[in-house]
Amino acid sequence: PASVVFNNNSDLVRKLVASLENPVGVLRVLDYSIRANRGVSNLTPEDSHSILKYFNDSVDGWVNNEDAIKTLRKLPLFLTVKGDVIFLADKRVYILPSDVPTNDMNLWEKEEGIVFLRKNKTLSQLHSALKCEALTTTEIYTNFIFKSFHLLNPPARVAHLQFLKDIKLNQLQGEEKEQLINGLKTLEFLEDARGVLRPASHYYDPYQAVFKVLLAASPSAFPPPPFREFKWLDFMRLIGLKHNVTTDMFVEFAQDIAKEAVTVQTEATFNKARTLLTQLFKRENLATELIEGLLEKIADIPFIPAVKVSIMLQNIYPQFDFDGTQQKTYIQFRNSVPEDKE
Repeated sequence: PASVVFNNNSDLVRKLVASLENPVGVLRVLDYSIRANRGVSNLTPEDSHSILKYFNDSVDGWVNNEDAIKTLRKLPLFLTVKGDVIFLADKRVYILPSDVPTNDMNLWEKEEGIVFLRKNKTLSQLHSALKCEALTTTEIYTNFIFKSFHLLNPPARVAHLQFLKDIKLNQLQGEEKEQLINGLKTLEFLEDARGVLRPASHYYDPYQAVFKVLLAASPSAFPPPPFREFKWLDFMRLIGLKHNVTTDMFVEFAQDIAKEAVTVQTEATFNKARTLLTQLFKRENLATELIEGLLEKIADIPFIPAVKVSIMLQNIYPQFDFDGTQQKTYIQFRNSVPEDKE
């Protein structure tokens, strides 16, 4: 009723009731009452919604009137996601999808100089007429939240990423999903040992057998918690976590083993070599890599633990490069023979 909007003894009540079929006239009354401080400040969020619902339902009566639009944007009737009732005026205003987490929202709103209103289907025509753009979840993240991600507290970052991992990525398809994934691939959200935020592609998969063994002495090579946990693995791989041993990586690992075998050889050196060799012979595209040069690149790198030949053969001639110590000898592929061909 009109008494909700104005003081009961106000002569404006009659004017308002008499002109409910004229939304432009109602706007003038509301604008005057606000400027004159005639009781509108006592409106509850429910009252504000009722008034906005009236203008939503009568949108055809004012949508082409620029003055009416400006006046309506000046009224303190709009409910933000945070629960505040504000006026829009010249603010950049968007409609936030109802399922997007609002953790640390004040930080990314302030950084971008924008306001987010609650999504309300009963006010959709009103929001559209006032040029309050309804954004998709992908647009919200790629255009706003990701840009301010460095400002968010760690728990807020986890909350947003968990929402995308567990809910949103499973719902999206096609171009919108691809756009969100591309945004995640460049997102710097993983804090390294120096406190610098890095993208997922900066780290290695802690569950990949070669990385797990070859990089065991470098824990900073793996994502910080909780993103190194198994439940995050598929998501992290999707957005760039290194989980395949490339040709260049393989060559570098082989060279590191060869150097370690000469300088500080330990049992770990043997485990690294065995792991790398196992991975080599399990590679599905080994024939392709033969063409592309992987095998040629590692043929002369002495990273393979040599097997001690039988006593009978040793009696014939001492095995090359075996000095009788506990140190293992590491050889290269070129000019070596398989154990079963001794």
